[in-house]
Amino acid sequence: ALGNVIEKLAQKSGGKKNVIIPYRESKLTRLLQNALGGSSKTVMICAISPASSNYEETLSTLRYADRAKRIKNAAVINENPQDKLIRQLREENAKLKDMIGSAPTGAQGDLSGEDLAAKQAEIAALEEALCDMQKSFSERMAEAQKAAQKREKEKENLSLPHIANLNEDDLLTNKLCFAFKEGRSRIGRSLAVGEQGEKPDVGLAGLGILTEHAAVVNTGGQCVLSAGSK
Repeated sequence: ALGNVIEKLAQKSGGKKNVIIPYRESKLTRLLQNALGGSSKTVMICAISPASSNYEETLSTLRYADRAKRIKNAAVINENPQDKLIRQLREENAKLKDMIGSAPTGAQGDLSGEDLAAKQAEIAALEEALCDMQKSFSERMAEAQKAAQKREKEKENLSLPHIANLNEDDLLTNKLCFAFKEGRSRIGRSLAVGEQGEKPDVGLAGLGILTEHAAVVNTGGQCVLSAGSK
């Protein structure tokens, strides 16, 4: 049975089509299926004897070895697709870091300032992708729950009186939405980083936007808009 499998595999490697490999003929060939014709590198050692009394067995073994050496396997690493992608990203990241580290500094360097900045941005993007892929299941679940809560909050805001942006591009319309809860809501300029003051309920940015630009008073779903004091 093993000889038949070797013969069929040799024919298949030689280019013959529609060859059926009889792995099921014996338990041995079934166990050796992945080693003989699968994704692996297999080494066979044939024991022969120079004695004339073993001539027939030696000749048979050599013929068997001649058929076996014609088998060609395409060995492929068996790994999880996500693990493979992580490994490729790490290799690419290391290659980019080596490229930047080995590049000479100064005007005579092979990398210009723009190229160096582009490589550094690519490294940052790869590291971010690696970090995202290595997140645990619990972290992904927490992020999914946070996103669901955000969507629920957006739905709740749409049930209240609100203002939204309009744009000639339909895809950009309603991308900004500000809801007015019961009571008074301040509309004004968003505070800059480090700036002291009371944060407005609805922050706007642009020329001519005052610190307290306007106010909206929501009373039982009816809103009154008034100009700000400053």
